[in-house]
Amino acid sequence: MPGMLRQNPPSPQGWIEGKLTPAFNGPIGVRSATKSDRNFIVNSWLKSFRKTSNQRANGYYANRGPIVVDLVERCASTLFVDPEENTTIWAWCVWEVLADALIVHYVYVRHLFRRNGIAWRLLRTIEADNGLVEYHTHETPVGAMIASKLKSTHMPIRWANTWKAAEERAK
Repeated sequence: MPGMLRQNPPSPQGWIEGKLTPAFNGPIGVRSATKSDRNFIVNSWLKSFRKTSNQRANGYYANRGPIVVDLVERCASTLFVDPEENTTIWAWCVWEVLADALIVHYVYVRHLFRRNGIAWRLLRTIEADNGLVEYHTHETPVGAMIASKLKSTHMPIRWANTWKAAEERAK
């Protein structure tokens, strides 16, 4: 029924403005990814992107896997973690700055924390130090909604890689 609230109890701290879903305003640990986080990031990225983009399994992992591994190894990754146990990852974002433009490659939020403003809060945390998100490379239906609010432009990864190569040649 339109306009119905989710059955989850709202966060006592408040609501996301203009939304019917509760905002999570509790404490969140923030840290950069370590080598030990890479497998989780790559695995969760590949599985969630495949599901949300309706890609066939046939050849998906062989084709997309090396792209994701390269991005995770060369780009920055910001993680939201349990503030009391920083090895428990709640959400992560892989991003980089190219030619003074903040490019978000992918944002992942664990199921338990979805629809609570975690992705939005994670992106705002990254923007605080790096400027506004200008581009995103891996678009999903939820990501497209967030990107439209951020006024981010979809740039397929092949264009981002061409831009990266041109920037390296200019050095």
